[in-house]
Amino acid sequence: MVRQNDLVEVIRADEEIIRADNLTKNFPNGVTAINGISLTVTRGEIVGVLGASGSGKTTFFRLLNGALMPSGGELAVLGKQMRQISYGQLKKMRSHIAMIYQHHNIIPGLSVAKNVLMGKLGAVSILQALRIAFYVKEKELDKVYGILELLGLTEKIFDRATDLSGGQQQRVAIARALMGEASVILADEPIASVDYLTAETILGLFSRLNQEKDVTVIMNLHQQDAAINYCSRIIVFEKGKVVFDGPPEKFERGE
Repeated sequence: MVRQNDLVEVIRADEEIIRADNLTKNFPNGVTAINGISLTVTRGEIVGVLGASGSGKTTFFRLLNGALMPSGGELAVLGKQMRQISYGQLKKMRSHIAMIYQHHNIIPGLSVAKNVLMGKLGAVSILQALRIAFYVKEKELDKVYGILELLGLTEKIFDRATDLSGGQQQRVAIARALMGEASVILADEPIASVDYLTAETILGLFSRLNQEKDVTVIMNLHQQDAAINYCSRIIVFEKGKVVFDGPPEKFERGE
């Protein structure tokens, strides 16, 4: 049995990030959002998940981060069976996963620096989290500056989040995810609300993290070109089922 403290070792030893076996998710209204899918994602992949609205891809993401629990089948994330996971194990697991949402979920009243530091919350105590909200240490600020430099936002470090454009807010959300030094990034429509140049910056950064830091990246996307150009693997959902799972070259040829 995998112990709570062995999550990172599981990634290194087995290289298995996600395993779904006949995974199903039913909702009380009778909708089957995920209908018996089976797949495995291994360490170091960069995966683009495509599908129309209502195809099941967002539900799949919510299952991966523990916001929803499976109705049937099996789902293991970082070596933990999600149908059996305890609250403590779930919190530990989430500290290794950075979740990036389409709508940013940044805190409007805080500065960019403090929003980025919120990425540490999964790895610090409540007292440390409260301290971050009021006081930022110089060492922490240096790390924030380095992350913002990657995203071209250093000049905004002390600005309030509400003063940023939508694209800038999305980049702050990504910086916050990077602050936690996660080994897995789950990005739900990360380029849906940004301009073309910002989208290229974001996708390029994910690619660098994947290649240089061996970070596993899984992205929900509507843009097929982005998946083809930046992903090593494409998964397509339709009506809760996986209808394609393979390299972008085969997807592009329609195989």
